[in-house]
Amino acid sequence: METIRRLYGEIGSGKSSNLLEAVMNNDCRFLINYLQEGGDLNVIDEKEETLLHKASRNDNYEVVDILIRLGANVNAKNRHGETPLHLAVQFKCAIVAERLIFAGADVNAANKKNVTPLHIAASRGKEEILNILLDNNAKNCSDENGSKPIHYAIKSGKTSIIRHLLNNGSSLNDCDDRRNTVLHYACEKGDDELVVYILRHLTINDTQNIYKQTALHLAAANCSLEIVKLLLNNGYNPCAKTISGATPYQVALSKNRLDTA
Repeated sequence: METIRRLYGEIGSGKSSNLLEAVMNNDCRFLINYLQEGGDLNVIDEKEETLLHKASRNDNYEVVDILIRLGANVNAKNRHGETPLHLAVQFKCAIVAERLIFAGADVNAANKKNVTPLHIAASRGKEEILNILLDNNAKNCSDENGSKPIHYAIKSGKTSIIRHLLNNGSSLNDCDDRRNTVLHYACEKGDDELVVYILRHLTINDTQNIYKQTALHLAAANCSLEIVKLLLNNGYNPCAKTISGATPYQVALSKNRLDTA
């Protein structure tokens, strides 16, 4: 404890009104006094979150260091099954994520929906954190719906995230449990830039999902006319029918997308 006090004892005012406030505000002085007086290192709140969860989501790496040095459980889970690493990644706290991993955090820990830190990093779009996880053997896992990190990457809107994942074993042909490909996701999002990028790196994959929708059906509903033309020029079938019998043309009409019909 003396080493910890020497390293961190001057950080913070020590005047926080309670433990949570101290952790949230990086008041190391208050935290050290609390712990030295016998305070519980692994106390949890109503969300089953530990002090380390709280510090990790707020990028307070000094507090994280103190808790780790004193033996806090780096793989503790809250009521959603999230570890401190899940939260550090979600809130884009790269330094905290790195320190948690160095202390033994499981980079492939899954929450109750089977979402791993790599899924979250892909969706949040922070390349630094994505690389930290990949450099520490993060796996290409599926969540409860069969979605992989590359599917989550569509949410980020960044081609660089997709490229990093492709360079580390992901595939544009990966399907979720509803047989949606990465191209399905991009077309449903209506992200023209991502669709163009994917088509540059993909041979024709006119896969139909469980609703018999192709990427062209989703593009007709959500993307620009240029993207619809690009898909057609790349050989995607304008006559494919959904489970209800609708062609891409009919989908466009139903969405009042007269420009793409």
